Amino acid sequence: MYSRDEIRRIDPGKDASDIDPYTEAERDQIIEYFRAKRPHYFAFVMHQFWTGARPSEAIHLRWKHVDLAGRRILIRGSRVMGEDSRTKTKKSGRDVVIHEPLLIALKAHRPLHPKADDFVFTTVTGATLDEVNFYNREWIAALRSTSVRPRGFYNCRHTYISAMKSLGIDLVFIARQTGTSLEMILKHYGSAKVAAEQLDELIAGRNRNPTGTLRKGTTDQATTADENEAIFQLVGGKAGGRDRTGDVQLGKLTFYH
Repeated sequence: MYSRDEIRRIDPGKDASDIDPYTEAERDQIIEYFRAKRPHYFAFVMHQFWTGARPSEAIHLRWKHVDLAGRRILIRGSRVMGEDSRTKTKKSGRDVVIHEPLLIALKAHRPLHPKADDFVFTTVTGATLDEVNFYNREWIAALRSTSVRPRGFYNCRHTYISAMKSLGIDLVFIARQTGTSLEMILKHYGSAKVAAEQLDELIAGRNRNPTGTLRKGTTDQATTADENEAIFQLVGGKAGGRDRTGDVQLGKLTFYH
């Protein structure tokens, strides 16, 4: 037996602390490492880099929470040290839009006939994942193999938020997607400055939806059609990214080739 209060997690996973995102190149190196060397965990790592979910939320996922046809992942709980619990806050319970690269990975990862309560992500032997064990046994080895500067596994979340923000994605979408607040994003995730030459593109972008986001007028339990218009709109991209969707700009991955 043990007391949960006396156990200090290696990666506490607080939104406001230790925000040190991986670069785009580092992210792709890590993803490629798992695709080539540790394929069993490839979809898990893709999920973390492409949703910004907290590790405990991803470990909690069952197949009943994954709607590949509707391109939605339902975050409805968390799992820490082998125990299921509620999400971090009420706002953390959410529907996550599945970007196209993650959709491809999840389709390949999904068993032929999964049971509704089967965990989406497990160990190689089929046991439930533990964040600390995964960090010690898999994540550290990946960083060493790729010569990526060591940072915690939780920084996948920070990487997603930072990447989406740098592409000019609507901050309301990012907040809803990751279960955090606009205040948290503005305070802890860099500058919201926009280059003057990008302004027209940003404005024009409000009428486009990127691959992996909802089409105009789509509704669900959590949002109305009008809210979706605001939440799931792409607001431009980086310089040099004209006529490219957010998924394409973020999808420079070997498995695309």
